[in-house]
Amino acid sequence: MSIAKRLGGALLLLTAGCAVETQPEVPDVAMSFVQQRVFEGTPRAQLRVVNSSSDDLTVTGVGLDWPGYGKFLDDYSTTVEAGRTLDLNITLPTPDCSALAPTSKPVIGRVRVGNDVVRRTLDASGTGFVTRIWQRECDERRVESAVRLSYDGPRQLVGSGRRTQLAGHITLTRRSEERRIVVPEIVGSVLLELHLDQPAVLPPGVDRRTFPMTMVVPRCDVHALIESSQTFHFLMAARLGDDPLVRVLRLPDVRTRARAQALLDQACR
Repeated sequence: MSIAKRLGGALLLLTAGCAVETQPEVPDVAMSFVQQRVFEGTPRAQLRVVNSSSDDLTVTGVGLDWPGYGKFLDDYSTTVEAGRTLDLNITLPTPDCSALAPTSKPVIGRVRVGNDVVRRTLDASGTGFVTRIWQRECDERRVESAVRLSYDGPRQLVGSGRRTQLAGHITLTRRSEERRIVVPEIVGSVLLELHLDQPAVLPPGVDRRTFPMTMVVPRCDVHALIESSQTFHFLMAARLGDDPLVRVLRLPDVRTRARAQALLDQACR
């Protein structure tokens, strides 16, 4: 029996313009969730649909149902052929960071087939992707509203060859957060390491401070130089008051990136 016929019984439950969401009617469809590396740090990802049936699956909409992102369904137009797995592009909406412990709730994938919406609880891997993306976005919003990090000059190259270092500073500027702000480290990439002389701290009542920072090149092998796709992706570790430590992406500005590239060129030539 085709998927369309299997869903046909649900049509009797439809009201005008509404779609019935079903769970057991299509047993041969499973869902997961992935995010390609190129989309990390963005709301773009993919809902993975596994069609293990003998019939094609005509998809007209994809979405999720979970407290962290709400219930949504975006129009889509594709066919998941019988026996195939297809990753369908999806753009996550603005996260609800006030959601109460959403990680304890199952993440439901939603696929519209004709006038029906098929629901599936995502597998463990897919659930992990969604919850991690949500946590990362909410951490980013919380830190962004609390403190600003800037990479400041002078950005001087010191030394030669593999011992070349880039000497500069970071500046923390308080925004809305009134409690103590601590940045114990900034984690660099496979090609660039960032070192603070000591944890950067903004005590209560202090709105701005500058701290020395040194950048070095830990490796120059051909594999790392060719394969590195996130050379300038730096993670700032931050603790706001007594809250848990979080890590958020802090990309360098154009000038700092240019000086970091000069460091790489000099250290690895």
